[in-house]
Amino acid sequence: NILLMADRLSKESIEEAIVHLEAGLQSNPEYVMTRTKYGWALYLAQRFGEAQKIWLSILEDEPQHGPALANLAQLAYNQKRYQNSYNYYERAFAVPVDSPFAMSDDPVLQAETLYRFCLAAKQLGKNQVAIELLEEAIALVPSNAIIQFELGNMYLGEKQLEKSVKHLEIANALQPKNPRILAALGYAWFNLRDPQRASEFLEQSVQLAPTFALAWFHLGNAQVELGDKSSAIESFKVAIQLQPTFNLAKDALSKVEGR
Repeated sequence: NILLMADRLSKESIEEAIVHLEAGLQSNPEYVMTRTKYGWALYLAQRFGEAQKIWLSILEDEPQHGPALANLAQLAYNQKRYQNSYNYYERAFAVPVDSPFAMSDDPVLQAETLYRFCLAAKQLGKNQVAIELLEEAIALVPSNAIIQFELGNMYLGEKQLEKSVKHLEIANALQPKNPRILAALGYAWFNLRDPQRASEFLEQSVQLAPTFALAWFHLGNAQVELGDKSSAIESFKVAIQLQPTFNLAKDALSKVEGR
């Protein structure tokens, strides 16, 4: 456990942990906790097939083993098997909390697992499910900037702009100077018909990430609304230079140049 702690994780610590876990399994090959951790160490060592085999063997003995189900879900997601990932997460969260095989009750770990469950749901187009999972995660750990940003983005995609801004502003407060968060905030305020505020966030975004083509495009749109034609033309040109197949930026440039 000590060797696999996030703050000391390295190739060497993972390899050493595997040695200890294998020794433990020689002593007691049926002990589920050691088997689960061994699978996780193999996963971290990118020995994915072996990790999967270990976790599936645990499910053969205990079909409602929450940690094994959640680990298999994460593995399936990384392999782009999104439906399998979703199904495993669904089963993991269905394990009763008073079960000896329930997932960790640590709020941080629970929130991170809910976030990954949300990503699987999102890949399957289950946006409302994804939003509900993110809301649940935020209730556990409100200070997670990544989850706040993801929920803000989800609400942005659903055109629920007031809710989007609320979570994006929290994300920005938790993690200032993040170009993606700033760009999302700018786009949200643009859709709320406040191009001045939108341009302020978008200008910060492109200053921090000059190769962020989408932020340049949104900045150009805000500048058009503010009547700053020359700046808008330059922003659209930068977006196209960075991403030559950016047809929306090409169309926007043609329109503003034709005015």
